Amino acid sequence: MASSLASELGPEAAARIERLADAAEKKRLDPETALDWTEPLDGPWMHMPREFSPLGGTPAYEALSLPE
Repeated sequence: MASSLASELGPEAAARIERLADAAEKKRLDPETALDWTEPLDGPWMHMPREFSPLGGTPAYEALSLPE
């Protein structure tokens, strides 16, 4: 991959891309091991704020309780 990048972009750009890719690989977060999945959620947590839902504002959505 580096040789094709070097021929298309030049050796300096290819080296920078390789360094960035290596750094991203080192800092990658694995949610399976980084988070304690045995910890129970408490409170009325939502996946996203209600106002961001594409269904937000519709009568059916607004009629739902928070747990629903």
